[in-house]
Amino acid sequence: MLNAELVSEVRGENRVKQKRREPSHKIKDMKFPVTSEQRIELRKRANKAKNETESNTKILLQALQQYKLNPHAFPPLEYQDTGVYMHAKPTLLYFEEIENLYIELDEASRRSMVYRLIMNYIGMGVRQS
Repeated sequence: MLNAELVSEVRGENRVKQKRREPSHKIKDMKFPVTSEQRIELRKRANKAKNETESNTKILLQALQQYKLNPHAFPPLEYQDTGVYMHAKPTLLYFEEIENLYIELDEASRRSMVYRLIMNYIGMGVRQS
């Protein structure tokens, strides 16, 4: 029996696996619903970028920076899931900031928080009544 235990220890079968930390440069895909008008506006803004997702990510990060300076310019918006989505891919650091913000502001979901930031930033959101 002792030999079997020794062999399993050498093979590492008795080790407890530790969860690895995600690298801070890893990107997180965040999608948000858009209407056809909002999609057109975001695509116009992406015209000079390599692709839409890259442009949406820049807009999201700029909106996050503006929110830090002037949170009153980002009121809650009517959020409707249109079934048509666009994507933004912030790094883990910004993803965590957005996650903390959505908890702090008691937003319904991460997706609605991203929608609120982007649509307020480009001026195309419908305010809650």
